[in-house]
Amino acid sequence: MMTRNNGVCITAVRALDGGARVALSLRGGEEGEERLVLLSTRLSRLPCVGEITDEELCFYRREADVAAAIEIGMRALGLGACSRRTLLQKIRRHGIGGESAEEAVGELVRRGCLDERRAALRTAECNVRKLWGNRRILADLMNKGYEREAIEAACEWLGTQDACSRCCRLLQKRRADYPKTEEEARRLLSVLLRYGYSVGEAKMALSLLKGS
Repeated sequence: MMTRNNGVCITAVRALDGGARVALSLRGGEEGEERLVLLSTRLSRLPCVGEITDEELCFYRREADVAAAIEIGMRALGLGACSRRTLLQKIRRHGIGGESAEEAVGELVRRGCLDERRAALRTAECNVRKLWGNRRILADLMNKGYEREAIEAACEWLGTQDACSRCCRLLQKRRADYPKTEEEARRLLSVLLRYGYSVGEAKMALSLLKGS
């Protein structure tokens, strides 16, 4: 059974962004005057001026939170690839509640704005350009919360890349000389391992460095 909300009413309904969003002006209740911005595509019907129920008020406020969360999510995705988990964290840092944040991320997935496989590949490509080894790249993907299928897709792509050649480019970037002592060799090998290369890849790269 619907209940009234002690006199809260919609005083104005305005279209924004060519009708993509709708702004509601509210009056009454504990908040006094309130303005909510909703996404038109998420509404089965446009709100009308007049008194609204408690249930309608809660619905409009929640939809305003979702709309704000989607806007935050879109800005975050515009700055770089994100996993679903990372995007949720970014939205929640702006004070959006968990349920609304979840709904916003789900909406972005449905729109195709967030594709974990594509995002994981973009992250892997970025890390390859940093000359990271595959182990560090995969650890980074897991740390950022990408789902298993997305990580598997990135791992498959990494298998097509020449990690040894990448390791050699890292040595060139660091202007490394072939180590003259065992201690120098251990230190340089340690650096390559921290970058995520396997012992075999690191030793092969050092061998190529010696022959260059």
